[in-house]
Parts: sequence; C-alpha cells; structure tokens
Amino acid sequence: DDFRLILRARFLDEAESGPWKTKTMFRVPGAGQEMAQIASVKYLQPGDWDRSYYRTTAASLKTKVMTVRQMAAQLFGDTTTGKDPSSGGRMMEHHHGTRILSPTGLIDLTQQVNHASDTSSTGTQLPVAFGLARASRLFREAGPHEAFRTLSRAGKEVVLVTVGDGSLAEGTCFEAIAQAVIQKVPLVICVMDNEYAISVTGDLQVPHGDISKALKGFASCQGSEGLRIMPRVEGWDYAGLCMTFET
Repeated sequence: DDFRLILRARFLDEAESGPWKTKTMFRVPGAGQEMAQIASVKYLQPGDWDRSYYRTTAASLKTKVMTVRQMAAQLFGDTTTGKDPSSGGRMMEHHHGTRILSPTGLIDLTQQVNHASDTSSTGTQLPVAFGLARASRLFREAGPHEAFRTLSRAGKEVVLVTVGDGSLAEGTCFEAIAQAVIQKVPLVICVMDNEYAISVTGDLQVPHGDISKALKGFASCQGSEGLRIMPRVEGWDYAGLCMTFET
C-alpha cells in the first residue's frame, strides 16, 4: 500500500506539470521525497500532529488529509463547497490541513491524525510545530480533564514537523529548536536534506554544509538532555527510513 501511495504521489506531481499547468497559479513539486514522507508519518497515532510543508503530497495521502481529487480542486482554486476541505480553494496548492470544526461543533482531535495547515514562507512551520508540541506538554502537566477530552490524549501526543535543509538556516527555526530543547517538548523534526536551498547549494546556506553538524550544539551533553540527532538515512532506503521513524 505504501508503494502504491508513493507512485500515486509521483504521478500526481507529474500530472500537475502537464499541459494544464498554465491554468494554475503556482505549483511546488515534491518529487524524490515520497518515500521519506510516507515513512515519516507512518507511525503517527490518532491525536498526533503533523506540521509538514508545501511539498509533502505523499504524506498527506498517507494520513488521508486529502484525496487526489481534493488536491486537484485546491490546485485549480475550486471554491465549490466541499471540493477542497482544507481551504475552500482559497490557498495555494499543497497547503493541506485537517478540519477541527464541523457544522455541529469541535471535532474530536484525539480520533484523527491532525495536520496543521501549511504556510508559504519557508521555515515558518517549525515555530508552529513547537507551539503545538508545547501545548501537548501543558496538557500532560494539567493531567486528565473532561474539558480537554477531545483536544488531547492527556498530553501523550507527539508533533512531527518536516523542513528542508535550506529552511533551517532561518533564524526562526533555530529559535524554535532552542525552545524545544529548553522546554523539552515532544517534537520530531524531519529534515529533507537534498543539499540545495531554494536558490543556492546547501554549502552556501547551512553551516558546515551539513545540518546535522550545525545542530550538534543542541544535542545532549554532560548529563543535560537535549536534541537527539539520528543518523542520516538515504531517501531511497525505505526500510532504513521506517526503522528510524519507528524508533
């Protein structure tokens, strides 16, 4: 099933580059990241949060945030009610998000894998993800409460954020990571490192040309708990990716 989704995401990506691409306002491909995306969300549980970015089509298909038809409706800006549940056709393509409200009120967020709506500015997903993870910690500290029953599993949820290596050069990303370490929040950071930022190669954007080396100052040291930096895994190594994210 996972490989079917990987192929579906690639075919959708290629279709968006077809003859009708002049009818769309903008497109952001995610080709080459499909395996890593599927593996990253594979082990999320109901109540967890995914704060991906605008290239994670495969991840959204895996978590059933949107169907292919709904993604197409967003691509073409279809404002027909119900066609694009994320934004009603009013946001750029690949800006996916789960609904938290229904016509009858608040949806039980503990019964679905939640996806915080994507934003366009690079790097902005990390501060949002930190905020979600901090909320989880506060729910855990507050303990079980009837008022929070549909919002949190007593703070047991985790937050996954996906970011490119170039975006991690943004100051807001370093601030978010610093606070995540200081406040010890349940945040998993997945870095899609293809050695390119948007306009320059990685060595001109990231210190040491390797984000793992740049983040070593946030890692645990001398008995002080910090960032746990996992070994790098190639994007085509599906078994290795699954093993890393399951850990």
